[in-house]
Amino acid sequence: MGTGQSLEVVDDNNLSDINSGYQSDILAEVPKVKTMAKPALRSRPSVIIGAVTKELQDREKELESEILRNSPGLKKVFNGFQECLDFVRDISKRKEKYYESLEKLLQVKIVEPFSEYSKDEVRMVMANKLAAINFIEPLVDYYIYLYDELEIDGVTNAFVEETHGAALDDNDDIEHGFPLILTIREILWNYSDGSHTFSQKISETTLFESLVQDLQKIYQEGLQDFQTCPDLFAFYSSVGILHNCARNPDIEKDKFRKVDAPEALYPFLKCETVYIKMVTMLAIGNIVTEDEMSKLAHDVHVIDFLHESILKAVKTSERQEHGFHLTELVDGLATIAQSDKTKKEIMMKKDLLPTILTIIEGKNTHEILACVKLVWELSFLSENKEMLKNDKKLIATLKTLRNSSDYDLKSAVNSVWFILFDQDERKKPDKKVNEVKGPKKKSQHIMISYCWGDKENVLRIYEILNKEGYRLWIDVHNMAQYTNILDGMAQAIEDAYAVIICFSEKYKNSQNCRTEANYVFQLQKKIVPLKMQRGYKPDGWLGILIGARLYIEFSPHYDFDTQMGKLRENLSEEHTNDDEIVAPKTVATATATATSSVHQISNSNAVKWTKKEVDEWIKRNKLEHVTSKMLKRVTGEHIDFLYRVMLKSPDTYYRWLESKLELKTLDDLMNVDRAIQSLRPN
Repeated sequence: MGTGQSLEVVDDNNLSDINSGYQSDILAEVPKVKTMAKPALRSRPSVIIGAVTKELQDREKELESEILRNSPGLKKVFNGFQECLDFVRDISKRKEKYYESLEKLLQVKIVEPFSEYSKDEVRMVMANKLAAINFIEPLVDYYIYLYDELEIDGVTNAFVEETHGAALDDNDDIEHGFPLILTIREILWNYSDGSHTFSQKISETTLFESLVQDLQKIYQEGLQDFQTCPDLFAFYSSVGILHNCARNPDIEKDKFRKVDAPEALYPFLKCETVYIKMVTMLAIGNIVTEDEMSKLAHDVHVIDFLHESILKAVKTSERQEHGFHLTELVDGLATIAQSDKTKKEIMMKKDLLPTILTIIEGKNTHEILACVKLVWELSFLSENKEMLKNDKKLIATLKTLRNSSDYDLKSAVNSVWFILFDQDERKKPDKKVNEVKGPKKKSQHIMISYCWGDKENVLRIYEILNKEGYRLWIDVHNMAQYTNILDGMAQAIEDAYAVIICFSEKYKNSQNCRTEANYVFQLQKKIVPLKMQRGYKPDGWLGILIGARLYIEFSPHYDFDTQMGKLRENLSEEHTNDDEIVAPKTVATATATATSSVHQISNSNAVKWTKKEVDEWIKRNKLEHVTSKMLKRVTGEHIDFLYRVMLKSPDTYYRWLESKLELKTLDDLMNVDRAIQSLRPN
C-alpha cells in the first residue's frame, strides 16, 4: 500500500477477522486508518505427537524454499527485515530525530510487504523469518523505550484519535514518536496472526503487561465511546495480539494470568457492540481455566451467539456474520467446547450438526478443518460420541476425508475416527491388546506421553533413562517405523506396562494429548505422572486422570538431579509389580495424612442409607446415564466403604472405581468421583 494514500474508516461490523491485523499506513500525513480484509489465516493445529510436529516443521522449511523460488522478491524483503533490525538494535538511534525515519522504514520494509503478499503461507514464512533473525525482542524494547521516553499514559482510543488528528492537521506539536508506536503495534498484531514462532517470541518480552495496562486505560475512557469512536485500533490491536498469542499452544497461559489479562478483558464483555463483546470472549477463552470458561460462556450467552451466527454465515456469499468469518465462528465454538460442561449443550443445539455436515461436505479446506476439529472436541464426551457415530451421513463423509490430500485435514479426521471407532476396535480380543499381569515381558516398554511444548525437559529425562538401560518408547525416536501416526501411538500404549504422562496446562489443552491419554485410561495402564509446569493444578479431564496420584515435579523450581532420583526409585523393579506405580514422594507422610483424615471422619451418613436414599443420591448427582451395571446395585454401605477407601488410599480408590464399578470412560469416572467426594462434610 503506497505511502501517503488516503484511507477511509471502516465500521467495526464490517471487520472480517480480529486476527487479520491492521494493514494500513500510519504515517504523519495519513489522516485515518483502515483495517484491510484478508483471508483468514490457516489454523495451525495444536500438535503434541512429536513426529507430527517435526513433520510440520520440516514442511515449513520446504515451504519456505518453495515460496522463495516462486516469489524471488521475498529475498529483497528479507534484506529489508535485516535493515530494520540493524536500526532498532542501534542504541545511538534511540533519539527523537530518528523516530520519523524508523517509522517510515518499518512501513516500507515490513508493513507494506505484509499487504503485498496476501497468501497465508507466504505471511507465515515472513513472520518466521522475523522470528529467526531475533527481530521481536529489540522491536518490543524500542516500543517500551518510546513509552517511557514520551511519558505515554497508555495507547488508548483517544491517543490514536489524537495522533491521527494531529497528522491530518500537520500539527507540529504532536510527538513524532506517536505514529511510530502505532506502527510497531501494527507489525506485532499482523505478524503474530500466522506464526506460532513469532507469537512465542512476543511472549518472551514484557509486551503483555503493557497491553494489559492499555486495556485498563481504554476501559477507564468509558464503553460509551465505543459506539461513536471512529477508530478502535488501540482496543483491537491490544486484544488481537493477546488473542494471537493465547491461541499458541506453546505459550503457558500463566503468562497472561500473571499480568491480570483476564481481569483487564472481563469489563469489555459488558459492551453492547456484538463484535467487541465476542472478540473479547474469544481472547478470554484461550486464557482462563475450564470452569471459568464454562461460566463465562453461559453468562454472556456465547454459545447461543456462535450457534446462531454459524447458521446465518453459512448462507451468505461472504461466509460472515457480525463481522466474523465462518471459520472463526466454528473455531470459537470449538474453544468453548473444551469445557466438558458445554460439550453436550453445544451438541444439542438445533440444526448445528446438519449445518456442520454441510460445511464438511463443501470445498473450503479451512472451513472443513475447523468443523472437523469441532467434531473432534465434541466426541470426547461419551454421549456425544454415540450420537456422532449414529449419524451415517457424517460418518460416510469423514471416511472419505480420511484420504484427503491436505495433511492437516487428514490428520484431524483420522484423530476423530480413532476416538469414534478405532480405539474400541483395537480393544477387541482378536486385536490381542496387551493387558499384562504378573511379570513384565521384556518386549514391553515404558511409554512417554507429553506435549511438544515441554519437549526440551522431556527429552532430557528420556536421554538419562535410556542410557541407564530403561526400555522406553518416545515418538521422536520410535514413531518413524509407522506410516500411520495414530496406529503408532495406539500400539505404543498397548505395548506399554506403564505410561509416563508429562503433564502441564499445554498438555491438558491439546486435543491430541487428550486422544492419547484417553486411550491410556481405557486400557487401564499404569500411570507415572510428571508435572512439567510450576503452579499448575490439573483440572477437567486431566484432573480426573491424574486423580490423587503422587507426582514428581520437573519444573525449574526443583533440582533436576534430585527429581530424577525420585523417578528412578519410582521406576525401579521393586515398584513395577505394585498395584500402582507412584512416586515414593514421602509415602509415609501421605499415609499418615490419610489416616488422620480417616480418624477425623470415620464414615459418612451413607452407611445408613435405604435403597430409596441411594436412588436419590444417584439422581441428585446425575448418575442415571453412567454405563455401569454395578453402580445400579450399590448400597449405602458400599458407598460409605468407597468413601472411606478414598480417604485412606486414593490410589486404590481410583483403581476400584475403574475395575470394581466397571467405569469405562473418563466422563463416568469423573461423575462418580464427584458424587463420592460430595459426601465430605462442609
